[in-house]
Order: sequence, then C-alpha cells, then structure tokens
Amino acid sequence: LDPRLGRLGVLVEPASVVVKAGDHALHMLRREEMPVSVALVTGAGPIGILATMMLRRAGLETYVVDVVEDGPKPDLVRSLGA
Repeated sequence: LDPRLGRLGVLVEPASVVVKAGDHALHMLRREEMPVSVALVTGAGPIGILATMMLRRAGLETYVVDVVEDGPKPDLVRSLGA
C-alpha cells in the first residue's frame, strides 16, 4: 500500500470485497430486469458500513440490521442516510 494512505489503507481490502459483491449482485438483478430500489445490509461492521455507503451512493433506500443497538454504530448508519 502507498504509505500516504496511512490508517485508511486498512479499508482497501474490505472495500474491494464490497465493490465486487455489490456490482455482481446489482448486475444480476438488473440483468433479470428486476427493479432495484431498496437494500438490506445485515451487520454494521466494517463490511456492512462500506456496503451501506456503496448502496446509498447507488441511490438505493438502504436499511441496516445489527445486534448492537447503542453506541456509535446506529449514529453512523443514520448519518449515511440508512
């Protein structure tokens, strides 16, 4: 990794997983001509948060379910518009 990424470098691998999975899933749904407007993310860990960001950026109404109900996770999810 480029040292200029600093602490953000840890997000490179999870982000690549999310992008690959998200692109593949959306491609499959659109290929079947299924309208896609709502998404559900199970888990608000690093992968779930990155998936939420990707889905919101794609314009999908996004819901996130996680076992943690208190603390920074719910606030972060809300700040992303999910």
